[in-house]
Amino acid sequence: MRAHKDPSIAAKWLLGIEPFKSNEPKTFLYEQDLQKSEERNAKFKDKMYQQFMENF
Repeated sequence: MRAHKDPSIAAKWLLGIEPFKSNEPKTFLYEQDLQKSEERNAKFKDKMYQQFMENF
């Protein structure tokens, strides 16, 4: 969340000047991206399962 407000913090993380903490607060878009990712993964798994059953 801090890097969202101040991009220089993200640069410091990339350069190793400031350590990145895994418990850093997430932006509101993180939850949306996570949900979309899970939906895409579920669709992909269903598609692969269907192809497997058709070719088995």
